[in-house]
Amino acid sequence: MSVLTTKEEVIGFYEDEKYWPDTEASYICVEGEEILYGDGFSEVGEFEFTFLQSLPAGTKIKINEGTVWDEHGDFSTDFVDYFKRWRREHAKKDEVTILVKCDKSNEDAVRAAIAAAGGKVSV
Repeated sequence: MSVLTTKEEVIGFYEDEKYWPDTEASYICVEGEEILYGDGFSEVGEFEFTFLQSLPAGTKIKINEGTVWDEHGDFSTDFVDYFKRWRREHAKKDEVTILVKCDKSNEDAVRAAIAAAGGKVSV
């Protein structure tokens, strides 16, 4: 079982503190090429998260499998199901995750404008 999504949605999922998974590993396909995505807080995970952020806006990502464990390593759930649960909950909210690109000289002004409009800047 897999789920097709976008770069922006995967990043939004991983940035959601309520759902941030302690994953053993998950496999995702980026533009048809399968990559192993490790624990988001490990050195490897940090690199892979940076890799996801560097992809072009709207890049299609296929999440193939993975396991989400509780903090004690006792209970696990399917990563794809966990992502779908997050997606359903997120869809009920009146919000959107967007990628903003601007000139470096305007970064502070853009961040301030987003914050003034009630947005959250994560990166």
